[in-house]
Amino acid sequence: MSAAARAARLLEAVLRVHGENADWEGVGIVRVIARERDVNAGFDYGASIATARFVRVRRAEVASPEEGQIVQLLDEAGAPDPERRFAVVGEPMLDRKRVWTCTVEPAPLPPPPPPPEE
Repeated sequence: MSAAARAARLLEAVLRVHGENADWEGVGIVRVIARERDVNAGFDYGASIATARFVRVRRAEVASPEEGQIVQLLDEAGAPDPERRFAVVGEPMLDRKRVWTCTVEPAPLPPPPPPPEE
């Protein structure tokens, strides 16, 4: 087995164990790894800790993520989790393993559908 094939199998195993399903706008259901990390948001005379959120997805599933796309994480039953709806911000980065790392921020929920007319 080649090194590339071993790396692909390892990534598949990581996504199976640590990943979760998400509905990616314009693409459909994909497997992602969502992470949060504390980052130092320093200013001139002070510093604060901010939370940076990232979503990682294979290029084979999302060919070219774009700023503004909505990523809706799904719960175990496959239903949208309203607390975990994100928008891609900034420029996604593609690593040598062909995995996109996208910085995301919480996105507002879509407006509810209008009530049926009587």
